[in-house]
Amino acid sequence: MRHSIHDQTVTDDQSAPLTKQGQLLAQGLVDQFADCPVTAIYSSPYLRAMQTVAPLAASLALPIFPVPAFRERQTIARPDWIAHLENLWLDFSLQAQGEESLAEVQARVVPAYEKILRDIPDNLIIAGHGTALAVLFHAITDGQFTFEDWQKMVMPDCYLATYDHQVLTSFEHIGTK
Repeated sequence: MRHSIHDQTVTDDQSAPLTKQGQLLAQGLVDQFADCPVTAIYSSPYLRAMQTVAPLAASLALPIFPVPAFRERQTIARPDWIAHLENLWLDFSLQAQGEESLAEVQARVVPAYEKILRDIPDNLIIAGHGTALAVLFHAITDGQFTFEDWQKMVMPDCYLATYDHQVLTSFEHIGTK
């Protein structure tokens, strides 16, 4: 699950809260997952991701487990942001000074994800950030999730990965209701 709409005027990326609209959209996720037997909720430790799953966690009486590996990609502001990201998707090892490459993001996100799948094989929710989730999705779908798919992600946004004995059997964009 990608986090909901956050306050982009807050300069500390880690503590940027959801906007009022973002809070309403996060509350709407409660209804979307009301009939899903969720057993665990994991999240990036960034405030906007935690706030996105907080209403759902409260409704299910579940704790939210913060996972530092699911944090946002370290980057710097650039005027050519989309073109730069497109180039990064062409070569995951590329990076500008002061930012993480997509390969570095993938190297921290994928093992954390795989550990959770080994430890909790039931229905779970993971909340994170667009780029970190996109490179995870790219990895688990053997490259089928692309830069163009990343561009279509909204806030919040939901995807469903289904496994059978640790083997991915389906991956789909389910969006939000």
